[in-house]
Amino acid sequence: MVKRYVIGDIHGQYYPLKHLLKLVDFDYEADKLIVLGDICDGGKDTKLVIDELLKIKHLVLCLGNHDVWLKDFIDKGQMEEIWIQQGGAATLESYGAKVIKLGESWDDKSEIDLSGLEIPIEHLKFLQYGTNYHFEDNMLFVHGGFDPEVPITKQSQQTLMWDRTLIEFAKDKTIKRNLETVCKKVDWKKVFVGHTTTEIFGSVIPLKFNNLIMMDTGAGMTGTLSIMNIDTGKSESTLKMKQFYNKLEKQKEAGKNFSEKGKAYQFDRLTRKKLNKDINRLVLVDETGRQYDEKDIEIEEFTQDSGKTLKVLIKKR
Repeated sequence: MVKRYVIGDIHGQYYPLKHLLKLVDFDYEADKLIVLGDICDGGKDTKLVIDELLKIKHLVLCLGNHDVWLKDFIDKGQMEEIWIQQGGAATLESYGAKVIKLGESWDDKSEIDLSGLEIPIEHLKFLQYGTNYHFEDNMLFVHGGFDPEVPITKQSQQTLMWDRTLIEFAKDKTIKRNLETVCKKVDWKKVFVGHTTTEIFGSVIPLKFNNLIMMDTGAGMTGTLSIMNIDTGKSESTLKMKQFYNKLEKQKEAGKNFSEKGKAYQFDRLTRKKLNKDINRLVLVDETGRQYDEKDIEIEEFTQDSGKTLKVLIKKR
């Protein structure tokens, strides 16, 4: 069965993104992902984030203000200081640029060496194909917000990406459809927004006010990254960013230590093989063809810098 998901502001957090997609068993060929914008800036891996999103066959990108900043830089060479200081520097570094100096105020100009910058044309096209809003099955998806009294088709990109007033509106009232193609106003089934982090309400998981759902849970700051099945309403969130990366580093270090101490073996492949008349037992085969029986090992997972999850095989004492 095809599943449909919405994800909040990713902000260059590649490993949390990979973690969530694996957690919900996301099918890159069959399932659908609606991204609420601000895929870049904040975290250091914007390039890897876009590379990963490009692998998803059924994906909708609702543009965020940070995405437009990046698009304008690639397309027009615009490099506003507000963008550089609010995560743009980290994004440019992910594409090979070097930050010589990061400004400390809007009047303090940053110094960026762009000589090593390489941005794939596919990344520009990906941003160019983004939309200001998306709706399906009486559900609306937009990065910032909108004026519920005005048809969404009549609202500016500025409003759709920067608005925060819709959240206050939704605390007291249900948001109604106001489309020119609808004869009378009816309630939206669900309205999903990003841009405004739930951290301001003391939460790092999605929040719901009437039919509005806030999906930005703070991945660009100190919070989490969250994904939700739009049909079931079930959501998953990572640990807070600092905790997530601390755990990731410990896992990486554990993998290195196991190998260094000779207490573990790392293999490129795992195979199952029938032994005598027993039910399939796990047999581990290394590059030399040597086999290890499952009774002699324990298995622990860790994530490498490449993002690939490998099995670390620890010999039992």
